[in-house]
Amino acid sequence: MRWFGSILLVLAVQLRPSDSTCSIVDFGGIGDGQHDNGPALTAAVNACLQRGDGHVLVPAGNFSIQPVAFDKNITNLRLSIEGLLFNGATPETLPSHAKAIITFHESRNVTIDAGISVRSASTGVVDGNGAAWWTIRRKTPSFFAPVLFLFHNTVGTLVRDLWVRNSPMFHLVHENAANGVMDGVLITAPADSPNTDGIDLSGSGFIVRNSRIDNGDDGVAIKPSCANVTITNNTFLHGHGASIGSIGENNGTGHIANVLVENNTFIDMQNVARIKTWQGGHGSVTNITYRHLRVQDSDHVIFITQYYCPSSQHSDPCKNYTDAVVISNIIFDDVTGTFQDSSPGQLLCSDTFPCSNVTLRDVNLQGNSKHYTWDCWQVHGQATNVTPPITCLDT
Repeated sequence: MRWFGSILLVLAVQLRPSDSTCSIVDFGGIGDGQHDNGPALTAAVNACLQRGDGHVLVPAGNFSIQPVAFDKNITNLRLSIEGLLFNGATPETLPSHAKAIITFHESRNVTIDAGISVRSASTGVVDGNGAAWWTIRRKTPSFFAPVLFLFHNTVGTLVRDLWVRNSPMFHLVHENAANGVMDGVLITAPADSPNTDGIDLSGSGFIVRNSRIDNGDDGVAIKPSCANVTITNNTFLHGHGASIGSIGENNGTGHIANVLVENNTFIDMQNVARIKTWQGGHGSVTNITYRHLRVQDSDHVIFITQYYCPSSQHSDPCKNYTDAVVISNIIFDDVTGTFQDSSPGQLLCSDTFPCSNVTLRDVNLQGNSKHYTWDCWQVHGQATNVTPPITCLDT
């Protein structure tokens, strides 16, 4: 499914619930926007699994939910959200142990979808109700905030045709997971909402396709360790685009390999294609391809740094280290559009571990002034048919 313009209508044909579907209202669920429906959701899931029919329904209505976690007995489950399911917790009431509002741990073959053919602002939606956390975190970035969905050690998760919005922190997190697919997902949060990543991935074998992500941080963040990721046919707005990392914080180790970001559109972004690692880290980033990207009115389009150290995550002065995460075999191919910054890109690599085999090919970026410079340091690679010309690569 693809998103075309309006977020109020989605042309996705879904099967209507069968008579054996476990609706949460049959297990005490109340869609009045006040009652905690976590117990009803848990009961519906357990009942469907016991009878061998794994289709759970959240019907039309406004269903509040406190943090809920499903353990490793979940297999072959479909959860259809036809109404509005929203986080009823607050910074004051959320249990300190709740890392996420909805957690699936070691599940297999779970599908979460909208279950309907027409979406509005209150149908097919999961809302994180995160504004209270954003207010606190703008002043105190270290203040704890939960993610909305956490898929931990899962295999075969499919999130399809769902509107996920306003998470206190990250929206969809796949942690040490495998073979996850996000297809036709809409993710929205205000552009100034802190750390509201759209999709975070670690593990192996992910596909993000046909989706629209409009948020305040990374659209998709690929985190260590992770391999074999395809991000294709998506639209990104306002955030930090398709990011690799960060890797190596606190002298840590991580690896990211075999990532393809292809046929995506980026509009009014802070960053488009970004690779970020910390000084002093260990590990590698290799075989990353950004191809066929269309960019409109964005700041940094191409961005690599081995000196990542944002003040929001590190209040003390950043230390200099000679160790670095090794970055190699990076391709930017057919990247075209317009940018707003004085530089179309920054490629800033380590003195002791320079970036190697970085290729820019058929890159055409137009700015709003006459003078542009690429910012480069210790980058080894080649450039072909690049506008504005890049002369700072070490060949």
